Amino acid sequence: MNQDREALQGYGLVRRQRRQDVQDVFVLMSANQARLPVHTMCRVLDVSASGYYAWQGQAPSRRARNRFKAADRARCLLLRGL
Repeated sequence: MNQDREALQGYGLVRRQRRQDVQDVFVLMSANQARLPVHTMCRVLDVSASGYYAWQGQAPSRRARNRFKAADRARCLLLRGL
């Protein structure tokens, strides 16, 4: 029974990230942090608050920069077609 309770308690302040979409979750949280408390979103979305705050301080990754560029190109193409 004690092991069951420990398994449900999480990992303390810094939880292991079991999600594959952590980057996308952090982007979602960033967009909604004015409406919802960060710690509540972290609990519901099963990510660590320390991971979120560390992510905020980092420069965008190469992949993220490429995604932004691709989205901008697509937006320009759509606007040209209208």
